[in-house]
Parts: sequence; C-alpha cells; structure tokens
Amino acid sequence: MNDIRPAKIGSRLIGFAGFAIDTIKINEIACERRGTREFWVKRRRKASPILIHCANLFFRLAQNPVSVFGDLDKWQSWEVESFHLLNGDQFTAFVGESGSIWADKLPGIDLATRIKEGSLTLGMLQAAGRELARAHDLWSDMFNGKWSHSDPHLGNFVFDEEAGRARLIDFETIHNPGLASEARHADDLAVLLLDLLGRASDSEWPEMARAFVSGYSDHNVIRLLKEKFVMPFGFGRLWWAIRTSYVPGQVLRRRVDALQDALA
Repeated sequence: MNDIRPAKIGSRLIGFAGFAIDTIKINEIACERRGTREFWVKRRRKASPILIHCANLFFRLAQNPVSVFGDLDKWQSWEVESFHLLNGDQFTAFVGESGSIWADKLPGIDLATRIKEGSLTLGMLQAAGRELARAHDLWSDMFNGKWSHSDPHLGNFVFDEEAGRARLIDFETIHNPGLASEARHADDLAVLLLDLLGRASDSEWPEMARAFVSGYSDHNVIRLLKEKFVMPFGFGRLWWAIRTSYVPGQVLRRRVDALQDALA
C-alpha cells in the first residue's frame, strides 16, 4: 500500500478547490478604443448572478470581510465613483451601453507583470504603499468613513515609470461597510503582502515586503496588521492558498513568521 500522508492529501484538495474558485470570472474584460483613447471595458457575464452568490458564500465561510456586488447599479456606481476618487485628477470612467463599465487605460505596467518579468523594484513597491496610504485617507460616503479597496493585489497597482507613481484600479468588490476603517485598511495591506509572499523568491520577498510597508507608513494600521497576520484554518486557509498562488504550507508558514519580525 502506498504511504499517502494526510497532509499531502489536504494540500492537494486545497490546491484543487482553490484553483476552481480562482478561475471563476464574473466579468468579461476587454481593451477598446474610442477616438484616440483606450479604455478597459467590463461587462457582466450571463452566469454572473450565480457566480456572485457562490463567491459571496465562500467569502463568508472563509471569514473574508468582502463581498461582490450583486446589484448591477450599485456595482456600476462603486466602480465609477472609486475610479474618479482615486484617478479623476487625470482620467475618467463611465457607465456605457448594456451595463458596461468603461475606464481609461492608465499609463504604465501592473506590478504583477513586473514581478513576473523580474523588473519589480523596491521603489515601485514603496510607491504602491504611498498610493494605498493616500487612498486610505480619502473620504467615502459608502463607508461614512475612510475609503478602502478590498482587493489591492499586485495586479491592481499600475506603475507609471515616467511619473514615478502607482495607481489603483479594479473596484469589483467592497469591504463590509460595518468594519472599522483601520481594520479594512489592515486587510488591504494583508492582500498585497500575501500576493507578494506567493510570487517573490525567498531572497527577494523580505526586502520587498519592508519596502511596501515603509511606503505605507501608518503605524496604527501596521500594528493592527501584525496582530491579525496569522495563519488561518479551514476555508480561511483555502483563501490564503489562493492569495499566495498556492505556495506550500510549510513555506508560507515560514514566510509569515519572518514577516512578523519584519513588521516589528
């Protein structure tokens, strides 16, 4: 009889279930041109209502304090308002035909592409931290408090090398409105750090994580992050597997412990 360890079976099940959840795409996204301007265009898929229900159920089971908008009008309003709040100084977004969302294609390359190509720098991560801190200081009527993103992974930061600035995109989800602003902000930090822990090498990630946190610099939020940044169990562990690109559990635990020291 083969010696199949329960830990290995559990890891495989987590990986399979995580892959299934991670491949759910609620929106179709395409790049389209109007005149001389390029836009990212989002449209709800036909199966989006059931996908949204399943995603929100999983988020509750995983104790992930976010949700996907089931109401089309509320989703459109949040996407457009958030884009204008953060990027309306130079760019625009609007609701188009058939319930689509049109948002200016921002100049630059997203940080997920940068790390994949090996061109992600500490300066880019510091810029991402500064931009997130700026965004967290903006007022949101939806929260009746400070704004938060809820999904600021590396792919949702676009870095404009010429301007030396990072910008946030993609406002499909929202934090639970009853959550305190500092808790929402700490969760935003955790999303980026988990993504970084999963994508960076052992030699790269500690310095990269410190660069991002140093750019953010809100010590109250960082202290709260340190308190809550511990390995979860059950569905929460599955969500962390997705967030960290399915890094083996032992590697993830070692990196999380080391990050606690970096946040001290």
